[in-house]
Amino acid sequence: MKILKIDEQEILYDYQIASDIINNCVNNSQHQLSVTGCCKKNNNIFVLLEKSDNKRNLKYIFAPLPSETEEELVATIRSRYDSGFTTITKFDIFGTSWGLFSKCSL
Repeated sequence: MKILKIDEQEILYDYQIASDIINNCVNNSQHQLSVTGCCKKNNNIFVLLEKSDNKRNLKYIFAPLPSETEEELVATIRSRYDSGFTTITKFDIFGTSWGLFSKCSL
C-alpha cells in the first residue's frame, strides 16, 4: 500500500498537476498500482494506492463537481460515467465539491 498526501491548495491551483502526482506515482511504480480510495483530513487529501492484478491502464483526474442540488450532482456523475469515467470519491474544499475519477486510457 502507498499513501499520497496532496495539499488541497495544489488541487485548487491546478487540478491537472495535482492529478499528475497520482498518475506519475502509478506509472513509475515497480508494481501495478490502483487507487482504492481517498480521504480528506484538515487541508490534505490522502490518496490510497494498492497493488493490483488489474492490467488496465487507468488515468486519474481531479475535477470540480456541481454542488447546488443532489440531482445536479447525480446528473454530472452519470454524464461522466457515460464518457468512460468512474467516480472514486467526492470531497469538499472551501465549500466547493470535487471528485476523483478514473478512466481507462488506451
